[in-house]
Amino acid sequence: MRYVVLAAVGIAALAPASAAAQEPPPAGVVTTVQGTVMVTRYSPLTRPSAPSPLAMGDKIFLGDRITTDDRSKARILLGRKAVVTVSTRSTLTIDEEAGRSIVTLDSGEIHYAVARDRMRPGEVHEIHTPNAIAQVRGTILAVRTEPGAGSQAAVTVVCAVAGTVFAGGLRGAELPVAAGRCVTITGDVLSPRPPRPPRPAPTPRDLDLG
Repeated sequence: MRYVVLAAVGIAALAPASAAAQEPPPAGVVTTVQGTVMVTRYSPLTRPSAPSPLAMGDKIFLGDRITTDDRSKARILLGRKAVVTVSTRSTLTIDEEAGRSIVTLDSGEIHYAVARDRMRPGEVHEIHTPNAIAQVRGTILAVRTEPGAGSQAAVTVVCAVAGTVFAGGLRGAELPVAAGRCVTITGDVLSPRPPRPPRPAPTPRDLDLG
């Protein structure tokens, strides 16, 4: 009986360490939350979790789907090199593919800033929308998208806040967008737009990247 009790105690002592070892490393951390921001966690081994509220200091993992409500926004530090600010009524997913950092914006608007001096050679960050892809290489941009419905094509607007951004449709050629300029992608058709005053956007200096 004594050996059984000792074995049970040993298993119980090892359980927390085992559970901690199974948790993947975080992709980022939440630095600001205003209003109601929800996260749905996805894992290749489990079903999606029920949506739960995000709070400042929470970890963000690859596959997490984040949704902001009315008059709500969040700011997330990704990998100590990028800052994504999620505007009101937006939905996005944080992911990674073949060494590329990917933010998939299903609807709404985000600002995305990357510290160039923290990027590895050849590293690329991408913003995917229902009809467009924007590449960020140590630059700052704003992306707004409206999914298509019925016969209406999806519309994405990409604005370069600092540096040059490369944007294009899913099946079309990409277009360089200089700082202070914007491009609209309707379906796969690119149309340069007059510059617009950008909303306040994050920069790498806004936060201590550690």
